Amino acid sequence: MPPRLITGWICVFGAALSTAAMPATATLTSFPVVFSPASLESPQRSGDNVRSSVAATHQAYGRALLSGDPNALMALYLDDARSLPDQQPALYGKAQIKAWNAAIHSRRRVTVYKPDIREVFDFGQTLVEIGRFTIGWKLANGQSEAAEGKYLHIWERQADGTLRLKADVRNWLTAPADHRAFFVDMPKTVRPSPAQTALSAELTTLNDRNAAAVKGHDLETRLSFYADDTILMPHSTTPKVGIKEIRPYLTTYVANGRGATFDAVKVWTDDCQDLGSGYALEYFKFQVDWRSGESKGTVSGGGVRLWRRAPDGELKMLREIGTHDFHPSL
Repeated sequence: MPPRLITGWICVFGAALSTAAMPATATLTSFPVVFSPASLESPQRSGDNVRSSVAATHQAYGRALLSGDPNALMALYLDDARSLPDQQPALYGKAQIKAWNAAIHSRRRVTVYKPDIREVFDFGQTLVEIGRFTIGWKLANGQSEAAEGKYLHIWERQADGTLRLKADVRNWLTAPADHRAFFVDMPKTVRPSPAQTALSAELTTLNDRNAAAVKGHDLETRLSFYADDTILMPHSTTPKVGIKEIRPYLTTYVANGRGATFDAVKVWTDDCQDLGSGYALEYFKFQVDWRSGESKGTVSGGGVRLWRRAPDGELKMLREIGTHDFHPSL
C-alpha cells in the first residue's frame, strides 16, 4: 500500500479518505448556517451584536492577510495564541505564528480572502467561530493559485470589548498539490502538560479509548464519541454533518484502514478549557505508527474539539476540526 494513501486512512480523527474515494468537486453545500447554538439545544446565544463583532474582527484579519503586514496580523493575536495550519505542526505564541506567516508570504502572496461565517458559539469571554473560506495567491514564480477551506477560530473577549485570537485552525477541502508548500521548518517547541484537572483526566480516558478503537479498527466505539448533531471537519474533504453523514464516512474510512497495521496509536490533550454549562474545548494531538507490507511510517497532527456533556453526563464531540503534519518522507 503506498505511504501517501496510508496518510489518508489512519489520521485518528481528522483525515480525508483516499484520493480515489473523494468527490471530484468538493463543496460545502451540506454545511449548515447556524448563528445561534439555541438551535443545537445549547443555552448559549449568539445574537446579531456578537455576530457583527466577530465578522468585523475577521474582516480586519482578512485585510491584514491581504496587506502582507505581519504587524497588523499579529495585533489580532494574543501573546500566547496558537495556530494550527494544515501540513504544519502547531505554532505557539506570536513569534512562531509571525515567522510562519512571513515564510509563507515570501512564497505566495495572498490576493483573495473571503471568509464565510457559519456558526458563532458565545461562551462569554470565549467565542468559537466556524466557517469556510476562499483564498487566492500570487506565487513567487508569477503563477496564481486558489483554494477553499474550513476554519475554526477561538476568540477571547478583552476588557475593552475587542476580540483577539486565542487559536485558529485551518484545513482544505481538497488536498494541496504540494504539501510542502505550507510547511515551514520551525524549532521544536516543548509544551508543558496541561494542568491536572477533572476535565483533563476525563479527556485522557476518552482519548485512550479512542486510540484503542483506532488501533483495533473498531467502528462502533469510534462512532460512540459523536453526538447526533456533531459536525466533523476532516482535512481535504467536505464537513460531515450529523451522525447520518459521519457513520458512512467512518465506515469507509475504517474499512480502508484495515489494509494497514497500526503498531502504536497515541492521542493526547495538548490543552483544554472548561467553558461552563457542560461545554469544553480541547486542543488535541495524535501520532500513529503504521506499516503495510514493506512500507512503514508515522502520521501525526492535531486539531480542536468542542465537547458538550450529554444528559447522562458523558462528554460527546460537538465540533471537531483536524490537521495533518507534513512529513518529508511521504
